[in-house]
Amino acid sequence: MFSLPNLLVLAAVYRGPLKITVEQVDAPQIDEGEVLIRVRAVGVCPTDVKIYKRGSNSVRSPIVLGHEVSGEVVESKDPAFQVGTRVNVAADAPCLTCSNCRRGLENICTSMLSIGMNVDGAYAEMMRVPREFLDRGLVLPLPDEVSWEEGALIEPVAVSLHALSLVRPRSQDLVVVVGDGPNALIHVKLLKGVFGVRKLVVVGMKDHRLRAAMDFGADRVIRVNELENESNSLLNEGVDVLDLTVSNRESVAEAMSLMTSGTRMVIFGGATLDVPLHVSANKVHYGQLTLTGSTGTTVNEYREAHRLLSGRKVDLRGLVSHRFSLSEVKKALEFAESQEGLKSVVIP
Repeated sequence: MFSLPNLLVLAAVYRGPLKITVEQVDAPQIDEGEVLIRVRAVGVCPTDVKIYKRGSNSVRSPIVLGHEVSGEVVESKDPAFQVGTRVNVAADAPCLTCSNCRRGLENICTSMLSIGMNVDGAYAEMMRVPREFLDRGLVLPLPDEVSWEEGALIEPVAVSLHALSLVRPRSQDLVVVVGDGPNALIHVKLLKGVFGVRKLVVVGMKDHRLRAAMDFGADRVIRVNELENESNSLLNEGVDVLDLTVSNRESVAEAMSLMTSGTRMVIFGGATLDVPLHVSANKVHYGQLTLTGSTGTTVNEYREAHRLLSGRKVDLRGLVSHRFSLSEVKKALEFAESQEGLKSVVIP
């Protein structure tokens, strides 16, 4: 154990929409029960892109963004973690005492500590991990055989598990995933490898991502501009689960057109306030439809995601297509928005 007084480190500091600069800052100081990690990999999340492009009322600034993180403990004031331990850190730590937490809704805790939102995040050489994360079991060792990049994918696996658990995919189900981004590809892996669904169809726009969806286990892919011609066959078979990993006006309208008797739909991709949801109460009632949103994850789902990825029950090698240095963080965010690759990571 050692301390890091007067050490300067690099961090990408966010100060508002389109304002992010890599600067020298003082190394974070830790208190009792906390650890300091050397960030080894951080995934570029669509949430980071949205915050960078248009800001968020949920984000204080200045702040360091980045919440999909793996790293190595370089200072510890928690006896459970020794210097040199490889770890993954969850993105959020619920309070466990607010009304939502008491109702089992810890993923929408009203007093959530969130890395990259109200706690400095991982687009930096070093990151302080608050005590609440360690006390709640939200910092877990990373096996040596799991790469830093794979470790940074545990958080998106956890939020994906949460979303899918809300619509309870079954082995006999036909599932349609709307969207072909990196989170959609994680959903494909989970739906086939963990839930074992009978048939999985991915609807998307980018040929290279649709090819990746097939490689990851999808049974069929459909380009968005061909969906109208293909929808009748899906409707005739009956769509059991609709998984919206993209929630813009067009994708929501497309998904609603695929709802049949008993369809269970989850909105996973973040939607802006101006995206309408048009559905007849009559159709919901007589068609026995289920519609739900999903955000975040729970402590237990994070631990399950860690178990699945650490044990390679979910193998995401091949998902990361592009890597950027910390000095290229702005480029990484803009590239992720372009949808030209699969998953991007920053290597500080």
